[in-house]
Formats: sequence, structure tokens, C-alpha cells
Amino acid sequence: MKNKNIVLDILFFIGFVLAGLFLAQFLAVVTLLPWHNNDLDVLMLKLNNPLSYPEMKMQLLVMQGFSSFFAFVLAPFLYIIWKEKEWRPFLYRHYSFDSTLILLTVALMLFSMPFTSLLVEWNESLQLPSYLADFEI
Repeated sequence: MKNKNIVLDILFFIGFVLAGLFLAQFLAVVTLLPWHNNDLDVLMLKLNNPLSYPEMKMQLLVMQGFSSFFAFVLAPFLYIIWKEKEWRPFLYRHYSFDSTLILLTVALMLFSMPFTSLLVEWNESLQLPSYLADFEI
């Protein structure tokens, strides 16, 4: 029974995040419409071809900001309120941190940096076949 509740909770959380993303995109489009003479077709054309319209950079960043805030801040916060009914005890739990875990995390991050750099270099030097040339920048 408890596993069923966990799965249901995960599904509800995913639903909250997806609803937040949908709402964020809607609000972002509504916010950007005045800059395009309230013409949704023109806005969608520019959003679907961002490389053809470099002036859209800031507007795309606004859309990403809306999406990030709604999906990663507002949706989880609303989920906590819906699930727990009170958010303060959920967010302000008193945990004691083990200093060895913090040092281990920092060491792992520093150790993984050279490996990540190698992966970036390998990715940049990757030569794709001609039929995948559109994926290369």
C-alpha cells in the first residue's frame, strides 16, 4: 500500500511540474505578445526559428526564466502546500550535516572536472556523417 502512495505522489508531483511548465509557457507568450503587435503567428514563427531572429534572444531568456521559476520553484512549493498542508515544517527541518559528506562532495566535484573537460573536447571534435550534418553547429 505504501508503494502505491509513493507512485501516486510521484505522479502528482510530475503533474504539478507539467502544469507549471504549461502555465509558464502560456504566461510567457501572453507577456511577449505586445512586442509583436499582438500577432501570435509572428511570435510563433520567431520562436520556432530562433537562429533567424537574433533579436529574440532576450525574449527567449524571459521564456526560460518563466519556465524555470514555475517548474523548479513554484510547482514544487505548491505541491508541498497541497501535500503537507503546511510548508514551514517541511522546509525548515533541522538536520545535522556530516562534514565528511560535504568534503567528499567537494572532492568528487573537483575530481570529476578533468573528466568533464575531456568529454567536452571529445564532443567538440566529433565528426558526424553527412546525413547528420544538421546536428553540428
